Amino acid sequence: MQNLFEWLSKIGLEQHTQTMIDNDIDLDLLPDITDEDLKELGLSIGHRRKILTAAGHIPGIAQPVPTVETVDAADIKQSQSSADDHAEHRQLTVMFCDLAASTEMSQILSSEELRKITLAYQDECERTIKQHQGFVARYMGDGILAYFGYPQAHEDDAVLAVRAGLAIVTAIQSLNTRFELPKGVPLAVRVGIATGSVIVGDLIGNGPSQESAVVGETPNLAARLQGLAELNSVVISPTTCRLTKDFFDLVSLGAKAIKGFYSEIEVWRVAGAKQPDDGLAGTDSEFHTRLVGREEEISILMRRWEKSKAGKGQVVFLSGEPGIGKSRLLQY
Repeated sequence: MQNLFEWLSKIGLEQHTQTMIDNDIDLDLLPDITDEDLKELGLSIGHRRKILTAAGHIPGIAQPVPTVETVDAADIKQSQSSADDHAEHRQLTVMFCDLAASTEMSQILSSEELRKITLAYQDECERTIKQHQGFVARYMGDGILAYFGYPQAHEDDAVLAVRAGLAIVTAIQSLNTRFELPKGVPLAVRVGIATGSVIVGDLIGNGPSQESAVVGETPNLAARLQGLAELNSVVISPTTCRLTKDFFDLVSLGAKAIKGFYSEIEVWRVAGAKQPDDGLAGTDSEFHTRLVGREEEISILMRRWEKSKAGKGQVVFLSGEPGIGKSRLLQY
């Protein structure tokens, strides 16, 4: 039967092996481990969820048989073929962030010190990404892959992603005051963000390692952009630039030859926000240009407005796919 290290490696959490060994936790005990137990060990929310989910599927270890009351429609759906799962084509903004100089830190800091710093880094990134409506898709060592626009889409996903990137840089820099690090080894992060069309939704893997695949060049581009970023900076793709230029001060870094891409790609560094985080207020060009092709919708709104001014209360329900222009219509 597999050992603890092999099991943790399969879910990408092998860094916690020594912590569990130090606390006398083995594979036989894992199915009985609680969220509170893992929290006491210092594991992040995401890592606790992964371990608790995977612990229910350890080969060779008997699991509790669910009673009739615990078997519901969700359990039945999980046993069905994934053929009913539908992949979809959508625009996605992908963020890849990485803790810089982690290899150097591992040679200077003790394993326990490095563990605490890594957990703090992951927790800060996860918290910030979720605050900006993002989804942490995967932890890859010191790297974190996040999606903005899946599973829940918003009209301003690209803007939310860039704001999250800037917030992560600030949050990680603040960790330098929390930890007493050797001189010349400050915590720093690099962030790459790309926006593009992808196919998302196909399930890959089995059991606890199963996840929704994202097919397209966007995730790879985000990872490559992260590699181009200087310490504590955010670098974005051309499409992300086009969608966020009215909200942020951007500095062109010129056209770059990026591995895996045939043509050079112009990239930008995000210098900072142009105005406070207040949605569409205060923006120019893209949102204050003449509205085209919405004459019928504008006419409906104006008629309802006239009736309201005459004392007849009106309610208008505005709905549509993300990015179709609902917010722009309301700003008209």
